[in-house]
Amino acid sequence: MTVDVTTTQNPVTVNVNDTNVSVSVTDNVTTATVSGGTGPQGPTGPQGDPASLTPATSTAIGGIIVGSGLSVTVNGTLSATGAVSSVAGRTGAVTLTTADVSGYTAPPVTSVAGRTGTVTLSTSDISGLGTLATQSGTFSGTSSGTNTGDQTISLTGDVTGSGTGSFAATLAASGATAGTYTSVTVDTKGRVTSGTNPAGYSLPTATASVLGGIKIGSGLSIDGDGVVSSSSSYTLPNATTSTLGGVIVGTGLSVSSGTLSANVTSVAGRTGAVTIASSDVSGLATVATSGSAADLTGTLADARLSSAVALANNIIGAFQGYDAANSFYYIETMPRIAAFTGNSQGSGGINFVYFTPIKTVTVSSITFIGTTASTGLTLCRFGLYTFDGTSVTLVASTTSETTSTIFTTANTAYKRSFTSGATYTLAAGSRYAVACIQVGTTPASLLACSVGVAIAATTLPRLMSFVSSGLTDLPSSRNTSGDSSSAAVNYARLV
Repeated sequence: MTVDVTTTQNPVTVNVNDTNVSVSVTDNVTTATVSGGTGPQGPTGPQGDPASLTPATSTAIGGIIVGSGLSVTVNGTLSATGAVSSVAGRTGAVTLTTADVSGYTAPPVTSVAGRTGTVTLSTSDISGLGTLATQSGTFSGTSSGTNTGDQTISLTGDVTGSGTGSFAATLAASGATAGTYTSVTVDTKGRVTSGTNPAGYSLPTATASVLGGIKIGSGLSIDGDGVVSSSSSYTLPNATTSTLGGVIVGTGLSVSSGTLSANVTSVAGRTGAVTIASSDVSGLATVATSGSAADLTGTLADARLSSAVALANNIIGAFQGYDAANSFYYIETMPRIAAFTGNSQGSGGINFVYFTPIKTVTVSSITFIGTTASTGLTLCRFGLYTFDGTSVTLVASTTSETTSTIFTTANTAYKRSFTSGATYTLAAGSRYAVACIQVGTTPASLLACSVGVAIAATTLPRLMSFVSSGLTDLPSSRNTSGDSSSAAVNYARLV
């Protein structure tokens, strides 16, 4: 009896008889023989009636007769006598390949797909050949595995080339000529497409105020990275009465954290508690120890004057004093003892009254005295001006008021602070002016003094200039050289 076992890779036939097993590989005529003993003969079963089963075929189930190499037990178990227990060291469902056959040498092919002679293969002659292997043109879809054939590949675009397997490709030129540039243009793919070197460019010469190029002089060095270093230590020159330089701390001096100090060791050759006499001071003028103020020349700072020294007028019509009881300086356009009359300026009129401080002082308010009460005022303001001999410029002023709050009572002083708490510093020796404007039905008359005739007020330095009417507010600036004059100079006080 023969049992055929066929593998999917290499067709193999196994023949089993009473004494051995033969293994044949169809595609390379080789036979392997495995010898084995014959199993014991089982007892003979009782003779039954002839079977009525239909004989089995390769396509139909039916009855079989136990032939050589097989045995059957009384309970119907069919076994192969001398059965193979392992193949090439493996058990179970074993798939044989040519590597499992010892000493195997592949013989030449004698037929292809059952045909001999000159054979032309078709797709039907190759088992498991995929559809893709027979297609031409453009493939679309999904494929797996590796293409091992020589296919022609063509590259286009920035990289070009054509060939099979491994071939050289060419990178497209960017447009820039090979070289070194100080300025380049780069496209969206990061390639340099052009470059320029500015012609004739040079750094300007560096100065204390201009960035530029420098040359390395003596005592300096520069490395390849452009780092400038001092090649030698710097030594200070010796200091003299005319040359800046280094000094050594000697007797009677001390130095701490670079600060040089000197302690007095003696005065006029004497030590201890020394009382200095005029003879101890070299070059002291005689006027310092004797004489009168008439002997003095030059300028003495205000700070060197005792508070007991009276401050005098420096021009007619300018007066400055100090209120010792209340500790403040004040400036008046004239001594109050000289103010004895009332001056009516009229609506929209101004008297610019000039003065010169003899001491620098900071003020924050102006006071005017009204000798009569006002009625119907729609605007009233006080102002402080600088004066250059021709024009006045407003530098501080008070808030506008009406009859309800200012000059409501005759013979009353009205002190008003500058707007928003402002202050102004009057410099000693400079010329200034004050002014009061009233716009309305009946402006108040202001306390003033009379200089006799108008020409006295305009004699240099001028004491006042007069704008008769027509103004609606304090002017921010005005050329007063063409303004008229009057004999009355208003009294005002700045504190």
